[in-house]
Amino acid sequence: LSLDSDIMLVVGSKNSSNTRKLYDICHKNCQQTYLIETLSDAKSVNVEKNILIISGDRKLFEEIEKCFVNQIVDVCYICSVQEAICKIRLKDCCLIILDFASLKQCEDEAIIMIRKYSPVPILVLLSDRSNSNKVSALKSGADNVLEKPFTIEVLLAQIEALLRRYTELNHITCENSEIICYGSLLLDMGRREA
Repeated sequence: LSLDSDIMLVVGSKNSSNTRKLYDICHKNCQQTYLIETLSDAKSVNVEKNILIISGDRKLFEEIEKCFVNQIVDVCYICSVQEAICKIRLKDCCLIILDFASLKQCEDEAIIMIRKYSPVPILVLLSDRSNSNKVSALKSGADNVLEKPFTIEVLLAQIEALLRRYTELNHITCENSEIICYGSLLLDMGRREA
């Protein structure tokens, strides 16, 4: 399993020789292996966040990429929805930005196609200010819509809010429960189950 994984979380006691051996085996095959005992250990794991930008405007991608240079964020640029779906199937991402202002594709169909393969937040950028397009995008599966023109500060605030919601707030549960969600992985710390 560790040979095919981008990240491994080994849940168990740091004093257990079996847990330690499992960690060593996993770490040998997967550099991003973490040994965690508690919820606070899991929260401190710095997992790279991947943002996928689907746009016909390379300048927008470069502006966003420049803002995340010193952070653990990988920004990927793709200029078609079909290509993006291939990428989504190969690599997990935490956020998808769909720039329909520069793409010549049907918005609703593109969002629905992406939703078939990924539950991550989708931020849609529109140049059309009509309410019907915004409502349609949201009903098709977009998490937020931003109208052009906008400032880079507003776009970054939207990106950070959606990343926070997906990566940090995704695991909110009852106060006494220790359940952690990361993408489609669910860890029940109390039962030591994944």
